[in-house]
Amino acid sequence: MADVKVCRSCKSEKPTTEFNRASHKADGLQTECKACCRERKRRVFYQVTLSHRRCSACGTVKEASCFSVHPRTKGGLRTQCKPCYNERTQARIYKIDLSNVRAMRQSKACEICGDQFTSAQDKNIDHSHAFGKVRGVLCWECNKMLGNARDQSRILLAAVEYLRASGTDMSRMTVAHG
Repeated sequence: MADVKVCRSCKSEKPTTEFNRASHKADGLQTECKACCRERKRRVFYQVTLSHRRCSACGTVKEASCFSVHPRTKGGLRTQCKPCYNERTQARIYKIDLSNVRAMRQSKACEICGDQFTSAQDKNIDHSHAFGKVRGVLCWECNKMLGNARDQSRILLAAVEYLRASGTDMSRMTVAHG
């Protein structure tokens, strides 16, 4: 690789360290220097100008607040509404079908503690980090509990025994309401 290169935008000769890498180029560098690239990207910044938008996934026309801001898209908003974007993201992350994600999002209660979900944000798709397998839908607290126990039943069983032995197992007590 040469030590200097000419930027196609500003036509200046600059050190190769001033160019981003591009593996598909013969010399392994972009044709535009970092400064020119930054400036070009700064100029292409769309303000939110839409009050409503049609979601490209569900086809519903919704208010702009239902879409995330995306400054590189005309109108300044993503093309998918937040719920559709989140569903597709979860399907990609967990490598499951979109229909499975939608079915899981219909869950009404945590599969461990049974507490009712009050919003979509309360629902956490639980998965095994070791195997990548999706296990179910949990509340944040139960999902965190499994994570803190490093997905090891041995640790969770030891915690149950600890609570029982200490006499502070709340599942055995009845609390008087008055």
